[in-house]
Amino acid sequence: MTFDRAVERVSYWKSLGISHLYASPIFAAVSGSTHGYDVTDPNKIDPDLGGMDGFRRLSDALMAAGLGLILDIVPNHMAASLENPYWRDVLKLGRHSRFAGWFDNDWEQKLTLPVLAEPLETIIVSGNGKLRRLDGSDEIVFDYYYSAYPLEPSTYDHAIDGGMLVSDPARILNLLDRQPWRMIHWRDAAKGLSYRRFFEITGLVGARVEDPTVFDATHALILDLVAQGRVQGLRIDHIDGLADPTAYLQRLRKAVGPQTYFVVEKILEGDEQCPADWPIEGTTGYEFIFDMAGLLTAESPALDAAWETLAPDFDQLALELSRAKRLMVDVNFNGEVAALIRRAASLAESAGRADLAPDMMAEAVRLLVAGFDVYRTYGNADGLSEQDRRLLGAMFERLSGSAPQLRSALAFIVDVLFGRIAPEWLDDAIAFRTRLQHLTGPILAKSLEDTFFYRYNRLIALNEVGGDPMADAGSIAHFHWRMRQRLAAQPHALTATATHDTKRGEDARARLYAISEAPDDWIALTARWRETLVPFVTQMAGGPAPEPAIEWLIFQSLAGMLPPDFDPADLELRSDIQDRFLAYIEKALREAKLRTNWTDVNEAYEKAVKDYATAAIGSATFIGGFWTDIQPFVRTGVINSVTQTLLKLTVPGVPDIYQGTEAADMSLVDPDNRRMPDDGHLMSGHEDTSFESAKTCLIRTALRLRNHHPELFACGDYIPLDVAGRRRDNIVAFARRHHGRLAITVAPRLVHQASATDALQSPAYWDDTAVILPKGARLKSDDGAYGMTAEGRIRISELFRREPYALLIAEG
Repeated sequence: MTFDRAVERVSYWKSLGISHLYASPIFAAVSGSTHGYDVTDPNKIDPDLGGMDGFRRLSDALMAAGLGLILDIVPNHMAASLENPYWRDVLKLGRHSRFAGWFDNDWEQKLTLPVLAEPLETIIVSGNGKLRRLDGSDEIVFDYYYSAYPLEPSTYDHAIDGGMLVSDPARILNLLDRQPWRMIHWRDAAKGLSYRRFFEITGLVGARVEDPTVFDATHALILDLVAQGRVQGLRIDHIDGLADPTAYLQRLRKAVGPQTYFVVEKILEGDEQCPADWPIEGTTGYEFIFDMAGLLTAESPALDAAWETLAPDFDQLALELSRAKRLMVDVNFNGEVAALIRRAASLAESAGRADLAPDMMAEAVRLLVAGFDVYRTYGNADGLSEQDRRLLGAMFERLSGSAPQLRSALAFIVDVLFGRIAPEWLDDAIAFRTRLQHLTGPILAKSLEDTFFYRYNRLIALNEVGGDPMADAGSIAHFHWRMRQRLAAQPHALTATATHDTKRGEDARARLYAISEAPDDWIALTARWRETLVPFVTQMAGGPAPEPAIEWLIFQSLAGMLPPDFDPADLELRSDIQDRFLAYIEKALREAKLRTNWTDVNEAYEKAVKDYATAAIGSATFIGGFWTDIQPFVRTGVINSVTQTLLKLTVPGVPDIYQGTEAADMSLVDPDNRRMPDDGHLMSGHEDTSFESAKTCLIRTALRLRNHHPELFACGDYIPLDVAGRRRDNIVAFARRHHGRLAITVAPRLVHQASATDALQSPAYWDDTAVILPKGARLKSDDGAYGMTAEGRIRISELFRREPYALLIAEG
């Protein structure tokens, strides 16, 4: 997507009724970047998108259409790439670079470059690593597979002999030894880097925006675009990665003023809330996905039992999550944890705590790092908030209860985090706390979202960013409580159902929720599909491939991704689905880290699983029967999608419509959900399917109402509406009220029994079920008055006579 291609879509987006275009990062990024989060220069617009001229054309088009622009910015990290001029200067000059303070480096060691696939001497001898002069300059570089690593100028004398660049391997190795950087094997990155990385991505280096000089330098263009009036809002990527999120947000708010809208990418776990002193509108809305999952799934003991049969070793969920966390602590983030342990041991020694043996301190640190069930605390030079103190206090009691032999070590670490240490060691204690806060979020995210979520396949629709697949299904009352809490805490936060980071498309999730309502049907179908595909299971030393739990994953994933207009006879469509699905399966298997992973690929196992999936999709007979078998779930999925869309558009918050999801969104995890949407038919007003037409129409209708009554949806109270009658548990209803005007939302839930048989709009199904409107409400529809009783009741069968939902404006 370029700026000019976006300009072509402005009139279409305007016709949907949106208020703002919300853009992923537009700043200069690594060549060929598919996402823009690998920024190489935050003060330059990416030329691949169209540069500054292209940006102005888009900005002018948006302003002419009356639309605003929200930009995604990336303060936490930049690309650790030679294309990044600031990072390259640091490689060349080391700590003497004027940009050395920009990056979160450990200057007690050389800069590490995890780029080697074999020993450096072997690379030089083979000719794949050599010295050369950079084209058009006197600069000397080490050329490794076409990447030119700059040499420190004071070492040039060691690179030249008789006017020629040296070619002797021993002399080149000696020369490289004199550089501010050293190359290491890419597999050794987890054991220790000299810089803070973004999660496990060594190609992204942490930026020190806590330094006011770095903040000013890296935000100059961003603030200028805001000052010009070309940008009305900011989305702050990975706020939890910053050393001091609170100070950063306060500095940013002061710089952009009170009128600029901004939200943070923050995963709220459970009932967690953002710190109260963050001057933001709220989060990017992952928590709403969790709310929808609770509302649209049913408790299912039969599904629990089926999963336990398929994965008998996966019987204690808390233990399995703990194992995933320890894998991250002991292997994937070994270097970061080891550095934290060294800091803790040094503090214990400084405090004269001879009773705290190194082994005890090491295990206490590991236990604490793995013990967080939220991303982090937010301590800074001023200390910890009361909320963080309570969190750490409760964690200390829980962890020391499970490991009493570590109680004294844990108590010491908590004292350090609280700042209860001699004044001369306070700076070291703050540094320890900062590093801990940098680390707990990545460990929780990678162990939960990128490991456990790919192992626990009971109902994969629940394995979503910000979600909890182990949580009980939610009640209507709980949903109402969550929405009232949302109104109180972050009434203008984004409300999302799909992002570039969600594990699957919003409509795929909606379809898969239906499995919880008909588990016996799903279990029977899965048994039949497995029986049909038995010839394609490969027996291996480590067990069958795919194993039953992976077959369960395959069938759910396939059921979720097939488009509403799927035609088993369409070979081109099947081929596209197969390519996308095989890439997904490869990622899912490696993220699970059970029989293969990203660093130690089990090619034979992966091939066997892919062959199984290929046999399923490649057979017109099997996939045709599969598509017929899942039709009841497909129909329920449509209803769930409508409910999900309607609620997103009317609950407290600002609805976020990820590009392409105004039509059917059956995407798999990234990179599948980052594909260019095929929106030509949408722009022309010709939706492909009745579902796409209904969904797009609903979005247009709801956004038109929001635009006509902006204060009602932005500021209105949230009023749960009572429902009476036999199907009262199958209806969620609420009103938004502001200055005597109401917007009333009524939507179905848990209606698989009716939707699977197309009985949802049958008056007999709803029987006496009625929603009770607020006292004094005067309600009219486009085609006349609805029949209301004196008590303010209106039957669901009447509300749903045209569509299986209702969105109405009333006075009262």
